[in-house]
Amino acid sequence: MPTRSRPPVGVAGGSDPLDFALGAQRLGEIQGVVTDSATGLPVYEAEVRIDGSETLVASTNPDGSYRLLAVPAGLHDISIQSPEHFPLPIANVPVAQGATETLDGAIAPRPRTGRLVGHVLDESNGLPI
Repeated sequence: MPTRSRPPVGVAGGSDPLDFALGAQRLGEIQGVVTDSATGLPVYEAEVRIDGSETLVASTNPDGSYRLLAVPAGLHDISIQSPEHFPLPIANVPVAQGATETLDGAIAPRPRTGRLVGHVLDESNGLPI
């Protein structure tokens, strides 16, 4: 890519000119579908995040699809999570400049167990059974 030469930029209050050039940032995309590993159904509102980033995060649509835009080219660690599922870490996802990487994830559901506490009473007299 050709570069254009520009005159140096002067900094207010400074005596030395500042000469710099900004290159085009190398960006790509990541898209995919998140499903429940037990049922194969799409997971709605799962979070897909590039680890360590506050802004490179997406939520899945009702069909489980998501799309992360403006991802810097390189290798990234991704995490997929949902309150009803165990987190799924995926390491070293490659993103190339100008390319769209497809990354599907099947996340395992958390067990639906709990504890019920209470008393069983006789309806006729209100006494414990």
